[in-house]
Amino acid sequence: MVEDMRVDYQKKLEERLREWKGKIDSLNMSQHQMTAENRAVLNREVKDMLKKKEVMKEKWKALQNSDNHGWALRREELEKASEDLKEALDRVAAHFK
Repeated sequence: MVEDMRVDYQKKLEERLREWKGKIDSLNMSQHQMTAENRAVLNREVKDMLKKKEVMKEKWKALQNSDNHGWALRREELEKASEDLKEALDRVAAHFK
């Protein structure tokens, strides 16, 4: 049962990451239509999002390596990192619509 939860969670997380990657790629593709100032802002924001993505990767590895007892705690940490990335992406996407 716990293993099924882990597999389901992994699939959900991978789906989110694919969706977010597409949004980031879309933002990057629209840079040619931006002013130099907006490109600089976007580049800073993308770098920040990539840092948040790295934090998520670290949390993901910790989750994968945790035992059943520590899994819930690691999942909460990963969810927080995931939410941070989502908020940053939503903020940037809204700014550059």
